[in-house]
Amino acid sequence: MFDEFPAIWYTITWLVENQIEEVFVLYSNDKEEIESFFASHEKSIDLKCHLNYVKPGELKSFGDAIREIQFRNLVNEDFLVLYANTITNMDLGKMIYSHFLKK
Repeated sequence: MFDEFPAIWYTITWLVENQIEEVFVLYSNDKEEIESFFASHEKSIDLKCHLNYVKPGELKSFGDAIREIQFRNLVNEDFLVLYANTITNMDLGKMIYSHFLKK
């Protein structure tokens, strides 16, 4: 936790600031804690994205997370996979643009 917010809050806030409208939270054991935090702070945090909670099987890597997302057919377009504690102020739009230039 940083201040009164869990690290995932900063990650999701950064995604929203970069115009991400839908977030899938793949969790292991902390679903109730995560949902409770966002529910209790709903009015004080202007969350402008839709949060989806997904309990996968046992994930050991980003590759496992990607396979789980594809297996469940949750996303049919480009997507980004991050650890919940990714904290940055990078311009996501520039990174995505650069990525597509190299495709």
